[in-house]
Amino acid sequence: MEDQFSRAAIDAVYVNLPSIRGYILPAGTGTGTYSIYPRPYPVRNDTEFARNSPDNCNTHREATALYTTCAWLGEINNGLRTLEKHLRRDAISTVDAADHVATWRTAVYQLFSCTSASYDILILLRKDRHYANNLYRDMFLHRTAGRDSPAVARYNWLAAACADLKITALLGSFFAPFSTRGGAATAAYAIGVPDGRIVALLGLQRRDTVTGHTHYSDALVDPCPAARRIFDHFLPRP
Repeated sequence: MEDQFSRAAIDAVYVNLPSIRGYILPAGTGTGTYSIYPRPYPVRNDTEFARNSPDNCNTHREATALYTTCAWLGEINNGLRTLEKHLRRDAISTVDAADHVATWRTAVYQLFSCTSASYDILILLRKDRHYANNLYRDMFLHRTAGRDSPAVARYNWLAAACADLKITALLGSFFAPFSTRGGAATAAYAIGVPDGRIVALLGLQRRDTVTGHTHYSDALVDPCPAARRIFDHFLPRP
């Protein structure tokens, strides 16, 4: 059997520019400038993967992480291969070549971010499976339909943690992990702190009260004693 890790095999790759095939990427993967966006995804429509690493097997997560990493590396390899051919034929301008290099460099960095996050979560799964399962599901399996945000993962993680610890929000308050500023702005708004002071505390440019109401303050939350203790000195005095 040929040693694929030998120096001779590496030299052959350097000379022959082989492409990488056999891995299924998610639908809609672009190949234009800055459109390569390596991201976690559940492996679907690969019968060999499904046979060897079904959803219920112990190593499914590890296999998924390795498969998706291989798939994105293959995409990056093939893109660089095409770019190298164009450069050797002098068939691409310097500006366009620089754009393509930036594309693949960005893709490599993004892939590193995804892979390192996978590594951290796999370690956490060994230590605290309950919370890690929620984090893994939201970060790696539900990246569509409005769930493509770490904020959603933080919310579900917090909800699971609070439920497990039997913690509930106090009457008239709520937990909002999407924005620490949002929780503070909502609490201040609920006790009657003027809009101008709230947006000043938020640090919004141009004292934008519309943005403060739209994205940070929840008008349906009732005032609570804790908010009065914290923000009382911002209330208008008679």
